[in-house]
Amino acid sequence: MQKLLKYIIFFFTGLIVLVLLLLLFTQTSAFRGIVRSQMVKVANEQLRGEVALGSIEGNFFTHLTLRQLWVGETKEDTMLAIESLSLRYSLWPLLNGKVSVESIQMEKPYVNLIQRTDSTWNFQDILPPAGEQQETTSDASPMSFELGKFSLTDGYIHLAMNDTLVPGFVKELNLELSGAYSPEGLEVDLSHLGFKTPAEMPDVDHFQVRVAQKDSVWTVRDLTLVTPRNSIGFSGSYTDMEILSGDLEAAPVQMDEFAWVVPDFRLGVTPSIDLKTSVASGNMDVELVVSHQDQQINVNGRVLRFPEILNDSTRHQSRVNIDLLFRKIDPQQWLLLADMPLILNGSLNISGNGLEGSSSPLKVDGDFSGTSWQEHRLKEFGLKGSYLDGRTDVHTRFTTNLGTFDLKALADLKENKAPYR
Repeated sequence: MQKLLKYIIFFFTGLIVLVLLLLLFTQTSAFRGIVRSQMVKVANEQLRGEVALGSIEGNFFTHLTLRQLWVGETKEDTMLAIESLSLRYSLWPLLNGKVSVESIQMEKPYVNLIQRTDSTWNFQDILPPAGEQQETTSDASPMSFELGKFSLTDGYIHLAMNDTLVPGFVKELNLELSGAYSPEGLEVDLSHLGFKTPAEMPDVDHFQVRVAQKDSVWTVRDLTLVTPRNSIGFSGSYTDMEILSGDLEAAPVQMDEFAWVVPDFRLGVTPSIDLKTSVASGNMDVELVVSHQDQQINVNGRVLRFPEILNDSTRHQSRVNIDLLFRKIDPQQWLLLADMPLILNGSLNISGNGLEGSSSPLKVDGDFSGTSWQEHRLKEFGLKGSYLDGRTDVHTRFTTNLGTFDLKALADLKENKAPYR
């Protein structure tokens, strides 16, 4: 019996020593070299291209670093190159169905993306051909994922695309984010994104946003976009087109910075913009203030059955009721118009629909008393009009120092020989 016990003790002692030796072997450069070779071999077998890896560092149990990672179709065609990719993680949470990554650090990544004339991409050449999808079962327990911090430093992306609005390159790309995912919801906190672009396009000095999803409700908070000449903030939530909200602030807006997107649009002022929107029970409420110095445009109103506007067949079922207020607006200054000495003051209400199939005409009711043209001040300036499926009726009355003028017009815009009077 003592002999058997001695053999058992020897066996487990030897097993423990063997495990310790294996653990020690995993920390040697020889083992890391074996792992590096196998990783490259498997990658080259799976991809229709070439993969190279300079070295692997780390203990494999808590942290790992890949250096000089390279991917390309041929040795002369670099598609992806990363100087250093470091991961810190914990394996113990896997026992509870959770992937926990403390940090991922990527240094000096280079990405080369080329879109051909047939809209295919260069990276599609190295991907394996699409095969039959493996059947999946729902027996596995749902996993959760937690990322403490992902940082990307000094990245460069070369972009050769058919879309001329996309910059040819993005350099000095820096990014920091964290996030978590579980079957109950999703959270992503992008704390910083910044990069430089070609001279004709604006750089992004700072972009941040927090996005969360829980119980089918998406929320966006703390969105901030800062370029060399503009700063924009936004927050909002989205469930569907029946329930959503959003607030946007921008001050001042330098439109010339966006000339690469809207080259033919010019604005002679740098307005501040404050927009608040919300949709509840399918109805949208809008509050908009656009101001420059002592000039201001206010928009307040409601769009009834807002989702119907997005559908061509039901658009006629929606209705609007919007109030606009103009204070000291100088169109010549705003729109860079020549010979238009107009200073606009007044209010305008727009209500109804007016589209074909609608029973509610689109009505306009405005009072622009106090508006001036050169030295002529309009003591009275009223505007009323309606539109329903082409039939248009307009009545305006204004009074100046020269007298009172009363104008009426009636037309059917859908008729080739429309009656006017």
